[in-house]
Amino acid sequence: MEVTYNKVTRIVWIKGKEKTYNLRLTINGLQELEAKAFDGLSYFDFQQAHKSLPMGTILTAFGIMLRDGKDKEAKNPAKVVEDIALQEGPQGLEMAFYTTLAVSGILGPKASSKILKEMGVKSEDPEPEEEPKNE
Repeated sequence: MEVTYNKVTRIVWIKGKEKTYNLRLTINGLQELEAKAFDGLSYFDFQQAHKSLPMGTILTAFGIMLRDGKDKEAKNPAKVVEDIALQEGPQGLEMAFYTTLAVSGILGPKASSKILKEMGVKSEDPEPEEEPKNE
């Protein structure tokens, strides 16, 4: 799956079978994500409680990410989820979610860089600096 992003606008472009989708998480979107998709839990607490993302969480997250990315399909996230899932399977959906979460910046530069590397997405941001080691 082809995934790129704009380092200024923080919009992630996911190329599906039918078209390219714009995904982004704003501060308001991140708050809404925690309230609606994560049942009021923080991302980290939700992640500890679930091994993978439930489909209801994915649909809610895609609705928020498409809206924040000002994508034309924002009113129909199920169609986008289906398009990506048919092409890439559930792994493609999780890749799109985690890439968008990392690009949002909420996780900090080190965690974001690590996630982007794990997802195979080329980072457009400077590499985070190593912390000095205490000797």
